[in-house]
Amino acid sequence: MNSAQGFPSDDTARLLVAAGRGDVHAFGQFYDRVVGTIVECVHAVVGDPVRAEKIAHEVLVEVWATAGSYSPDRGDAVSWTVRLAQRRATEQVASAPEVEYADTAPVRQDRGRVADGLTRLTRSQREVFLRVHRQGQTYREVGKAMGVSVVAVRALARDAVALLRDVLA
Repeated sequence: MNSAQGFPSDDTARLLVAAGRGDVHAFGQFYDRVVGTIVECVHAVVGDPVRAEKIAHEVLVEVWATAGSYSPDRGDAVSWTVRLAQRRATEQVASAPEVEYADTAPVRQDRGRVADGLTRLTRSQREVFLRVHRQGQTYREVGKAMGVSVVAVRALARDAVALLRDVLA
């Protein structure tokens, strides 16, 4: 069950697979079911509701164009779409021009704290964190690449985020 929208995951997967075969009606239903989740996800990254809606629209256009490449074997359809949205939102934020502040010391300090936090992670925690949060891989993909279970990947990711949260607090 996809708890974000309350629809069975296999139903959204079925709709996305049909959209990949050119079924416009199926894509319309898929869109209606996921658009709220996608906008919320993007808004959490970019912080601007208007920009979030624009990026979400771009992502859903991309989903329509690439729906044929989606395979239910690779994961849940909503999660697949959310990963695309997170990646696009992160790219948008990263490519935004840097704003010059009178005092950039706090920004440099935060970057230093993040770098310090990454060095405090174990090699496995750091690899999981970077694969998930920078490369956009699923826990399943990370587990396969690292030769560990999804449960182990989740635990490593959870521990890495907790440690980084403590360092940045």
